[in-house]
Amino acid sequence: MNDWKFSDIVTTFRISENELVNILLKMDRLRIVGFRPPTRIRKLTSRNFSWRKDGPVHGFFIRRVLPEFFNTPFDTPGDEFKFMGGTLSPASLLRLQSSIRRVAAEFEQLARQDVRLPLEERDSCTVILAMSSWEFSEFSNLRRTPRRQNEKSRPQTIRAK
Repeated sequence: MNDWKFSDIVTTFRISENELVNILLKMDRLRIVGFRPPTRIRKLTSRNFSWRKDGPVHGFFIRRVLPEFFNTPFDTPGDEFKFMGGTLSPASLLRLQSSIRRVAAEFEQLARQDVRLPLEERDSCTVILAMSSWEFSEFSNLRRTPRRQNEKSRPQTIRAK
């Protein structure tokens, strides 16, 4: 996904050349990469793609990757963590969604640009941009009337009888 060279992978990770070749051949059969021995690798997927929401890889990310990511202290230079909650109008929600899409597009542009740099000049970076009508369970438990699942903030329409 990040355009690493064959030699970078073998040098960086505890994986032998033979193990990497076997993995790349499997990925080639799945059409995730185009692998041409001895060491040529070409991505066949877009840099940023989505797994099926009900699929096994998505489930793995939800169960294993997200908890590990959010257990990070976010205390090294370059780290940033903001968690905010509030009540917004539908118009404000749309504006915020648009902003998230712009930040995601900028991340993609920078990643494509920086892939040209040598691996030593790049650092691993993960960004999660999320927005949800989620409510913390402690607040939900205090509600007099249970909140409907996936309830969205919408203006109420008042009808005359």
